[in-house]
Amino acid sequence: MTMINVFRSSSQKVGALLAHSSRLVGRCVLVAVTVFFVGYASPARATSLAYPDITGPVGFSYNASTDVFTASDSWDMLWYYDGVDYLDILDATFSLNATIGGSGTLGGGSLLIKDTSNTYLAGNLTSFSFQHPPSGPGGVLQFFFDVTGGSLASVYGLGGTTIISSFDLPSGWNFSSSFSDTTDNATSDTIPAPVPEPATLSLLGLGVSGLIARRRRATRLA
Repeated sequence: MTMINVFRSSSQKVGALLAHSSRLVGRCVLVAVTVFFVGYASPARATSLAYPDITGPVGFSYNASTDVFTASDSWDMLWYYDGVDYLDILDATFSLNATIGGSGTLGGGSLLIKDTSNTYLAGNLTSFSFQHPPSGPGGVLQFFFDVTGGSLASVYGLGGTTIISSFDLPSGWNFSSSFSDTTDNATSDTIPAPVPEPATLSLLGLGVSGLIARRRRATRLA
């Protein structure tokens, strides 16, 4: 794809992927069990949301005193999935900044995905939703945005959505108190909008499946 600069992973990046393999496998199993018992979106709908997708591990935090939510890449590495291949984006920057009130209402924000030589996607946040699992830790945060620029603007069209999924948020978290996940156990998926319904726990599998597929490819190249 001419819009994407495709890079081979350095040995350092491959090593990082392999070091996280057991954690990623565990997360994939958790997703499968959750989706099986909860029975959210149908497989056909989940598949239709899978690409194009910019995915990767992220860390995030929310400060209830300032109403500021921030999310950024954890590994300086993202992947773009076009429906066929995962393409490396090295030295990547994923930056999502939002103002969210104590009731969970979005006050504004922005999204930027780039590397050192190219901006892939930029946008202004327009709406927001979030969801807890039926019980236990974890959750999904979904941000909708208007596309304002980037080399993938024509692919994403007028708008997109970023889905941040976490397995480490405390049970019953909300925006009346601060929270964070900086453990590399969260993933982001940025896909075209609109989405028929708000994010569901089945979407937790998007980022995980992408990382698992990428790790397998990295192992074969090693």
